[in-house]
Amino acid sequence: MGKCTGLDRKLSNAGGNAMLKGRRREVAWHLSQGASYAVVAKLLYLSPETVRGYAREIYERAGVSSRREYLNFFHADTLASNPTLRGLSQREAQVANCLAAGMTRSQTGTHLGLSSETVKSYARSIFNKLGVSSRDDLYLLTHSS
Repeated sequence: MGKCTGLDRKLSNAGGNAMLKGRRREVAWHLSQGASYAVVAKLLYLSPETVRGYAREIYERAGVSSRREYLNFFHADTLASNPTLRGLSQREAQVANCLAAGMTRSQTGTHLGLSSETVKSYARSIFNKLGVSSRDDLYLLTHSS
């Protein structure tokens, strides 16, 4: 599974000293791509409880406490260097990173210390500047380069 080498590198840089193996590695990869626990369970023929258990281990290794933080941890530097976001202000790029990583407006606001209405205003500006109309479009745009 060559697609996991970046995952292994990212997790080891966060302090995990051994590579993930087997199902844990597959679960970590699917979670890093934004899949829900239920989807991962179906794809890998695991129980949802097993996926949640693996996820807790993976999050601990990454130094995060939730799926949203894990997505942000995994994609933050990739999105920050994305040339698609170069026309945005620094704050707009931060908001775009959070939204593209799957965070809601409320979660983005909490993460960045902004109100939900401020995040909504930033999102509208980001969508206008980038020519997209939804978070799904933003995700596709930021992950296509």
